[in-house]
Amino acid sequence: MSTTTSRSVNSIRNMIFGIGSQLIILIMSFIGRSVFIKFLGAEFLGVNGLYNNILTVLSLAELGIGNVMIYSLYKPLSNNDRFTIRVLLNYYKKIYRIVALAVLIIGLLLIPFLNIIVNSDISNSNLILYYVLFLMNSVASYFSVYKAILINADQKIYIVKGLQTAVIIVKEILQIVILLFTKSYILYLFIMIASTILNNIFISVKANNLYPFIKIKEKIRHEEFGKKEIKNNLKSTFLYKIGVVIMNNTDNILISIIIGTVYVGYYSNYSLLVTAITTFIGVLIQALFSSIGNFNADGEMQKSYKLFNVLLLVFHWIAACCSICFLLVFNDFITVWVGDNYILGTNVVIVIVINFYIQNIINPVWMYRETMGLFNEIKYIMLVASLLNLVLSVILGVYWGLSGILVSTAISRIFTVVWYEPNVLFKSKFGRKVSDYWIRQTKYFIITIVTSLLSLILLKDIPISLLGILLKILCGSIFMSSAFLIVNYKKEEFLVLRKYVSLFKNR
Repeated sequence: MSTTTSRSVNSIRNMIFGIGSQLIILIMSFIGRSVFIKFLGAEFLGVNGLYNNILTVLSLAELGIGNVMIYSLYKPLSNNDRFTIRVLLNYYKKIYRIVALAVLIIGLLLIPFLNIIVNSDISNSNLILYYVLFLMNSVASYFSVYKAILINADQKIYIVKGLQTAVIIVKEILQIVILLFTKSYILYLFIMIASTILNNIFISVKANNLYPFIKIKEKIRHEEFGKKEIKNNLKSTFLYKIGVVIMNNTDNILISIIIGTVYVGYYSNYSLLVTAITTFIGVLIQALFSSIGNFNADGEMQKSYKLFNVLLLVFHWIAACCSICFLLVFNDFITVWVGDNYILGTNVVIVIVINFYIQNIINPVWMYRETMGLFNEIKYIMLVASLLNLVLSVILGVYWGLSGILVSTAISRIFTVVWYEPNVLFKSKFGRKVSDYWIRQTKYFIITIVTSLLSLILLKDIPISLLGILLKILCGSIFMSSAFLIVNYKKEEFLVLRKYVSLFKNR
């Protein structure tokens, strides 16, 4: 089988399996969230969302190891260099053990400050117990992640997804049963920890079966497998990782401190929907990521640039369709799902959608940046963005509340990574004027804005119901897709996209 064919087959398999597994996870998550809200309420929902974010912030200790690990494994996997794979894996295993210990220590040191972070009526002793259980789950998650990354780098994401999906299904069912019969949040968290450990075991066993040679341990001089380069990349991604984590995961903490933990619960319902769709997009990204990495490794920048423009169109198209659907049905869906007591204001909804839109239209930029190894060139920009976000969130959060905290993220991205990273990519790798990129993005942005306004006007009178929600989603998607098709069907990137789709159909 040729390299191109192998990439296509793996990408298709990963995509189809990823979408299927994510659909199952999404359904189970909504059922589990519905039961959670019914039996434990908004207060516990807020605590649940807050602790998830706190532990995600602590995960910055991971230093961005996963991205560097995948990048460093591309070449040895392509060359079937088992010796280097084994040495790299043993090296990353040691790093992840250190990371787990660091997360544990930092997490425990944070306990005395919980009464400042959590603004809730739940007793302090219970809040500490819940937090410790969340911390144990986070620490446990690191013990087989390096093996999962090896499988992913080998373009076999479907294996990891399959195992994770099976574990999640069992976990959700058991947690629902626990809430139905005991209403115990503690037992609910114990099941979460058990599922993480079970997933670790499954991943470890599967990786050992797929790559039995990784069980061999041996010592080797560091310079023989490029430890210096890895260390440099780790330092760069560490700085970037801090920025990413602060940017994406401090909103709930600030909401809890400034407004109240219960509002974290309200916001988390919207986040669940956004995360669900973002995860579907992530399935597409994961399916393409290793293939793009191998494609870029061939060094044919002209072909690579054409593929980049195709991805720019695809991801902006997807972001635009999802964004108009969010605008049309967000509050309708929350009302039908859990009741109008849980809906947020229109201004908050608009800001949530803006954040989603901005984050997803730039996906091709960071995909190429990661797979091309541009770690050092962008190491400070996300840190600057996150610090700007923190300052703005505190100031605007005091004056504008929830919408002020959320809009700070959009402002910070626009004035930093949104313009800076494309410049780096075009200058360092493509050797082209970045204005070509901005002309395309501006065109797609105008299509999105005009179509969104027309859709909101035309569909505003559809009544709130499940059928109405489905009708709005269908019409919004058709309107947006039609607009993108009409404007782009003669463009080179659309013709190339049709070519790729035809190739996929014939596999």
